[in-house]
This record gives sequence, C-alpha cells and structure tokens, in this order.
Amino acid sequence: MPPGHSRSTESVVPLGCKWNSLSAAPALLGLVAGFALARAPRAAGWTATGDALDLEQRDLRVHDVFSASGANTNKSPDSNFPGALGAPLAIWKAAVEWGSERHGGGGGDPSQLNGLGSGAANYDPSWQGLASGPGGPNDNVHAPLSGSAPGVYAFCETPTSDGWRIRYYQGWQWHGGPGLALAPGEIDLQGVATHEHGHALGLGHSSAAGSTMLANATGSLLGLRSIESDDVAGIAAIYGTKVATKPRVLGSELSGTQVVLHGLNFAAGGNEVWFTRRSGGDGTPVVVPALASTHGGTRITLTLPVAAGPGDVLVRRPGSAHACLSNAWPFDTDHPGTSGGPIAIAGVVPVNLWTVAANPQSIVLSGSGFASATAVAIDGVALAAGAWSTAGDSTLTIQLSNPMAPGMRAVEVTNPLGTSAPLQVSVLPPTLPALALSSPISSSAKQLHAFVGAEPGSLVWLCASSSAEPTSLAGIVDLAIGAGGQSLFLLNMWSIDAAGSVTFSFQFSGLPFGTPIHLQAAVLPVGSALPLAASNAATTIFYF
Repeated sequence: MPPGHSRSTESVVPLGCKWNSLSAAPALLGLVAGFALARAPRAAGWTATGDALDLEQRDLRVHDVFSASGANTNKSPDSNFPGALGAPLAIWKAAVEWGSERHGGGGGDPSQLNGLGSGAANYDPSWQGLASGPGGPNDNVHAPLSGSAPGVYAFCETPTSDGWRIRYYQGWQWHGGPGLALAPGEIDLQGVATHEHGHALGLGHSSAAGSTMLANATGSLLGLRSIESDDVAGIAAIYGTKVATKPRVLGSELSGTQVVLHGLNFAAGGNEVWFTRRSGGDGTPVVVPALASTHGGTRITLTLPVAAGPGDVLVRRPGSAHACLSNAWPFDTDHPGTSGGPIAIAGVVPVNLWTVAANPQSIVLSGSGFASATAVAIDGVALAAGAWSTAGDSTLTIQLSNPMAPGMRAVEVTNPLGTSAPLQVSVLPPTLPALALSSPISSSAKQLHAFVGAEPGSLVWLCASSSAEPTSLAGIVDLAIGAGGQSLFLLNMWSIDAAGSVTFSFQFSGLPFGTPIHLQAAVLPVGSALPLAASNAATTIFYF
C-alpha cells in the first residue's frame, strides 16, 4: 500500500480516552457516558466514524513481535488460513469475520459454529502476511506497542480512509487461540482484533449489548470474536449490504503453475486477480491484471505469479465500487490441489441404510465444493436446512429421518456452480426388528408416531408399558418392558408392508405429568414360528 499523507495522531491517554480504543470496564464507564452525551448513539446501537476503506485500502499485515507467552503458542496449521500461525493467524481470523461470506469452509474458530465470515456487506480484506516493522499510521498494520495504558487493551489510529494502524499494548497477557480455555488474566487476541478491525472499517463504538463494537468489555474478551446483528447493520450502512452481482470466488485449482478460479459474476474481461505476497512489500497484493473469464463469467485461468505466497486470492472486476471486489478465498501456493469449485461427491459412509433404525441414521459425504453448498436433495426432494451440515469444503453430513423407502436412493448436492452427479445409497429393511419414535415427549394434544422396520410381510404387535422391568412369556416372547406382564398393554397389531416398515399413530391422555411410556414391538417374520422376535425398546415421556 503506498504510504499515506502525514498527519498528527491522537495520543493515547490513561483510561482509554480515545473513543476508538477497547477499554476494560469499569474504568471507562464515566468517560463512555460522557461520550454518549456528546454524541448520541443511533437507535440501532452502532455508530460510524465517517471513514470507509476503498479498494486500495483492503490489505492488512501483522508485525509479529508479541512478547506475551500465549500469543504465539498456536503452531497448528489451518488449511483455511494457509501459511499463518500464532498471533498472525488469530488476527487474520479477526479480519475475515467482517468479510462478506464464509471464508473458504468457514472453519478455524471453535466458538463460531456458523463459520468465520459474517459481515454480509460489500467488504472483504486482503491478507498480506507479515510486516517487517510496525509501519506508520497509514500502513494497515496490526502491531504491538511497548508498555501499557490503564484500562486500554488496544487502539486504532484514525482517520482510516487513507490507511490505519492498530496497536496492542504488550502489558497484557495475550492469548492467540484458537482454543476456548484461557488462563486467568489472559486476553483473547482474536476477540480484541475483531473489535479494533471494526474501527479500521469505519465503525465507532456501539451501545448495543453483546455487540463486538461495544466500548467496554470484561473477562477474556473471547466473545468479541463473533460479530453480531448490530455490528452487521453498521458495516452494511458503510459498505452496503452485499449485492447479488458481487463477484464470488467459490473454488480454486492449482496444478504446477496453472491456476483455475471458479466462481460467479466475473467480468467478461479486465479482471484482476489478487494474491497474498510471499514476503516483503508494503501491503500491496500481487496483482495479475487484464484477465478474461470463461464459462459465462464463472471461471478464470491464469499463471501463478512468482511473488505469490500462501494466503488468500480475490478477484476484482473493472470499477472502484465496494462491490467490485470478491470475497477472499484461501489459496495455498505451496500445496497444489483443488479447493471448492463445482460440487463433486467422491464417496459416502455408510453405503447401506435401514428403512427404520433404532438410533438416528446419518450419512457422511466426502468430496469437494461443499463449503458453498446451498441445497441437498434425496430423490429430488430438498431436505430442510437443519438436516445437513458441512465441515470445511470436503465433508457434508446428512441426518436422516424414519421411515425411509427401500431401494436405491439418489443423493444430490447443489452449490452456486451447479448440482453434483447423483450418488446412490441403498436402503434395506433391517435385519433385526427396529423401533423408532417420532418424539421423546408426548402429550394429549399431539400424535405420537411409532415406526417399526422388519422383513416385509411380518406381523407386528406393538406393546406399551409404564414399567421398564422385563416380561418373559415362555416360548412366546421376551420383552424388556411390562413388569412380567402386570403392566403390559397391546396398542395395535399390523403387518409390515412392501416398504419394509409400518407406522403406528396414537395419542395418550389422562396420565400424570412426567409418566414414562415404554414401547416395544413383537414381530413374527414370514414363515417363522414362535417365539416372536423383539425389537429394541423406546421411551417417550408424557407431559400434559
């Protein structure tokens, strides 16, 4: 980044009088109240400084000379943040949390189950690695600062539109993560960096409880890692809510020196591809200009620049608007391969499922392109959003419900680049009778469904009891419920259909609150003689 013009910066005074600093409560409560009187916060909570970063100010670097013993203990590489460890890794994660969408697969922070990258605005950072020094106030560097100021963890030098710098006082015991177990007195570096990076973007302090940009915080500050709805509203007001036409990088391939980027909304020509610089530099990304896209604006092919290193790749289409720059996509120049891109399902575990299972069934898909998955379907029927989840780019887990139709079932996954080829899984009647309930609780106002799976044509007797003591009827059946038959009731009798299952539906009423109802099926398979086979037992609790 070219150096900005010289300017005078506010001095950092005791008790964090700079309103763009993060302060330890309760030392600043009085000063924050005075600030609120001088400049009333918006009803939404967030405030803006009047600054915004144009496309020439999207870079960030870290001067890694943190002296705290816990700042650089994280030596575990993260494929979502290639080439970074310790404090730089924590600060990089903080920056991408403000990004327009999940960063790669979204992983890297166990405290954020929805993934890193929650800004949903037309802003994305360009990670440019390590800086050789703290730089000047316009050099876009996160850097430690010797000493301490009572009540102040860190501060951002303003104004930021022409560049910024964030300083962290060495006097604190910084914790570099990513774990959630901080020792007493440790301060979470990623959480503080997320707050301070918000200042660099043009956000002031917020009055909204729970927001990352709240001026005062206590404890380890780990909770600041994840930006909240008020923070999202603030960044959207500055950069605009992410538009549908914003370019998106959804995958990459590296083979030798050939790079293929997959995505959406690339310009027909004149695209720039930005890479993280391997070393040195002033924060300016390695830029490959004047690139055409193919396949309807979804693919760019280029040669990897020599100066590019592990980090992120972004695409800028012609123009200077915030929405002309894509999201940041992890790109590891040192490990050729494929990340993201079109959905490709390579395998599934297990390959065989049951029409009814006593325990919840799931399948795990392996492949690529899952990080940007938008839909999962079985036999063309879309599953509810809560029925599937991704772990990075290469794993997708599907939770299945009872009963399932027997036969070969086609599983398909869709992302913005298209739908995968169908993968077949086999669904069979269970080898042993199986019982599953629709809910662990029941009431007089709602039907309970009991699903029994067994060989087609089998006869089924569904029994219930308030006792979990066994019943043994010599030569007939052995059950795990019923208290020797003293508390055993026959609810219904039916046969297993060709689909390998039968569903019983009923309602209980008039039972005391909290009564357990134990159910079990006795099954006579086709062509078999007594004794009857018994399914597993299942329990529901009657509440009202």
